[in-house]
This record gives sequence, structure tokens and C-alpha cells, in this order.
Amino acid sequence: MNSLSLFSHMLDPEVDRRFALLCDVVDGLALPGLIEDIQQHVLNVHKALEFNEFLDVGMAEKIAALLKKLLGEINKYPESKKKMIIGAVRYFVKSNDAQADLTSLLGFDDDVAVLNYVLVELGHADLRLPL
Repeated sequence: MNSLSLFSHMLDPEVDRRFALLCDVVDGLALPGLIEDIQQHVLNVHKALEFNEFLDVGMAEKIAALLKKLLGEINKYPESKKKMIIGAVRYFVKSNDAQADLTSLLGFDDDVAVLNYVLVELGHADLRLPL
């Protein structure tokens, strides 16, 4: 399997490619910065409502809450799962991922797909978000 196609059995190929590039380990000192990035992205979504009234702010907030929960318990997972959590966070905070978060009506569908994949892999399928 291609290293840039880690999850193709679960994700759209373009989402898969972008997500795989973001999966890497960070040290514990970087975790607060990732939490700040999540919070800033949610703030950006709220600000973007001024230009796009159809943004699903509620979904952005749900994704953010689950990602912060996963970061809070990241040390209980093996390295491979930590990489996936970090990748999901980085994917969410990128505004110009496979579906542009701030301009597309479906902007968070790809973020939900990535998060749901990670949740299943971590044994938290019960926390998946609806698409």
C-alpha cells in the first residue's frame, strides 16, 4: 500500500491523500498549540458566518469537542493511533482541505469522514458523527 494512501479503504481518495500527509507524531509540548488551532478554527467558522450563512457551525463545534477529547487522552494510544489523531486535528484546522470549510455547503463532510474513521480505529465507533 502506498504510504500516501493509508486509509483508502475508508475514505475518498483525495481526502485519504490529504489526511495521510498530515499524520505525524508531535511531542507533548505541541499539544496546547493544536488545541489553540482547533479553537481558532471554530472562531474562524463563526466569523465566516457573516459571508456564508449556511456554514454548519454546530458541526464544527462537535468536531472540535471530539478532537480536543482525543488530544486529552492521546497518551493512552500507541504511536500509530497518535499519528491518526494528530492528522485528524491538522485536517480539521486546514480551511482548504478536500472541501473548503468556510465556503462550501459541505465543508465539514470530509472532516467528519476523517474524524469518524479515526474514532472507529480508536475503538470509539459510538462517538461517530452523522454525515
